[in-house]
Amino acid sequence: MSSHSKPDKPIAEITSDAAADEIAEREAKQKSEQQAKDRDSCNRYVRTGLNRNVTVQFLIEKLTSMGCPPPPGLIKCLDCGDKPAAGGFGVVEEISPLSPSKPD
Repeated sequence: MSSHSKPDKPIAEITSDAAADEIAEREAKQKSEQQAKDRDSCNRYVRTGLNRNVTVQFLIEKLTSMGCPPPPGLIKCLDCGDKPAAGGFGVVEEISPLSPSKPD
């Protein structure tokens, strides 16, 4: 090859490809960092719920006293990918399955 031969790609295209690669790497790093933050945040919510939410504690206590302890890790965070997702817990109605019914 002589020093006057043309490069395979124009310099502008090479620079453009390098810039695109750099942007993709930066975006991937930001996404990974955000996923780590989201995972940490979710785990904090789970710990707080298990340790301080009286409704969750009540249900776990009642299930355990009935001989049905929930398995470890029943309440946990899952990676839903890029899909927006959230979870929560609330009581709508309280029913006691152990209450004896009185015939009329």
